[in-house]
Amino acid sequence: MANSKKKRTQPVSLPMLPLRGLMIFPHMVLHFDVGRKKSVAALEQAMITDQKIFLVAQREIDVDDPGVDDIYHVGTIAQIKQVMKLPGDNIRVLVEGRSRAVLRA
Repeated sequence: MANSKKKRTQPVSLPMLPLRGLMIFPHMVLHFDVGRKKSVAALEQAMITDQKIFLVAQREIDVDDPGVDDIYHVGTIAQIKQVMKLPGDNIRVLVEGRSRAVLRA
């Protein structure tokens, strides 16, 4: 019989970045552009600490300022690999998905 123990972990506090129209999974490497002020602030906070960020998908891509009800509660903790500033206050970020996580509000 297979051992069906659930892996239990301690809660951690990470900056959260809602993604529009895409999602990252563990072990995936992906780059995307960040432009919203709150998203840039979350990215900057992650770079100051341990370069880990919680990425979640938005339910509706046309929502500019998503709240808790506008995002999915299961996402991915990702390691930021590279950050590059683009013209027009946008930032391109390269991340690698590390593990699945659940948002606790």
